[in-house]
Amino acid sequence: MEPLCAFDTDCRVERPLASCDREGGRDRMRLTRRADSRSMNDFFRSLAFLEPTYNEIGATLSGGLPPGYRHDHYEIDLGTGDGVFKRSVIGLRTWQAHRTRRTRVFPECQRLAAGESMLVVLELPFLAIVAPCRIIQVVDDDDQFGFAYGTLPGHPERGEESFVVRASPDGLNKFEVTAFSSPASPVVQLSGPIARSVQATTTKRFLIALKEFVQR
Repeated sequence: MEPLCAFDTDCRVERPLASCDREGGRDRMRLTRRADSRSMNDFFRSLAFLEPTYNEIGATLSGGLPPGYRHDHYEIDLGTGDGVFKRSVIGLRTWQAHRTRRTRVFPECQRLAAGESMLVVLELPFLAIVAPCRIIQVVDDDDQFGFAYGTLPGHPERGEESFVVRASPDGLNKFEVTAFSSPASPVVQLSGPIARSVQATTTKRFLIALKEFVQR
């Protein structure tokens, strides 16, 4: 059985290890050792005092992406029927799209609600990129469910990304990921096409991860 989050349980973080902040300062991109729970827990606790690093709050859900950013939109068919839609909602609520070979959310059982913050962790062979985000809005309608999160100081990018499952009148369910972003770190700016490739690959893995969860 795939792991699900029990939102009424305590979600304390354990396994403390040493931190590894390469650049220093809470507004810089954060790198950490892959299993460095103490560093990530300390960083996570600081997010409550931070504000998003962009002004166009909620734009990925309003239908008009702002100029001056890269725009991305990806989607995947999940299947037909009300059961598929309900299973997709469970998947989004429990961060199944973010449970890939290279990505995870910290804390794993973070509640999906506007105003909550979390760390999206991109695992590399020896290090992990820790990207702080805040949930901007949750959409919960009869024919669509999803959320948008925005970047906080320390995220390598600046912008917003939404994850929405939509059911069409004919019963087809689609999972859509929409984003606008610009580099917030000199490392990302210098890496150019490499950073864009990593970003695109990560997003496609989100799509596939939710579909695989729905099909189990």
